[in-house]
Amino acid sequence: MRHSMASVVSRMLVFVILFAALVAVEGQNPSPALAASCPGPGCEGLDPQASGCSSAGASSPRSYPLIRQSDGVQVGVGELRYSYVCGTNWMRVTSWVGVVPMFASIGHGMNYNNTFSMHGSYQVGWTLMVYAPTPHTACGYGGISTPWTGYQEVCA
Repeated sequence: MRHSMASVVSRMLVFVILFAALVAVEGQNPSPALAASCPGPGCEGLDPQASGCSSAGASSPRSYPLIRQSDGVQVGVGELRYSYVCGTNWMRVTSWVGVVPMFASIGHGMNYNNTFSMHGSYQVGWTLMVYAPTPHTACGYGGISTPWTGYQEVCA
């Protein structure tokens, strides 16, 4: 199969442009969405929002519904959050019925060493973070006080 010189040159030009674009992207800093001010053990005891860990590769490996005990209606969700960028866990409680009294606690392991707690009236509330880069090294619980939902302990 014969290709014209113009066809070969245009294909080479496309390749050079794509290669240059790849090199330019590779050399850039990480996007702000994956940047955090404290990766690693330096995140212990910091706020996940203020540090950037809540948006830096964060997920909810464990979550559970918050059920109002008086009528069985789900009024929120409790989550054990994890940031793979920061290597940290924290608890987050979200109310679906507005600002309500809530509570949460997070600690290292089932004995809750180095515990961080949150309580107050919020629509979304969270604890400070514990550094827990390996599985089964953080446990937490959280719930809504009024209307009472109870709580569930979760570990990751």
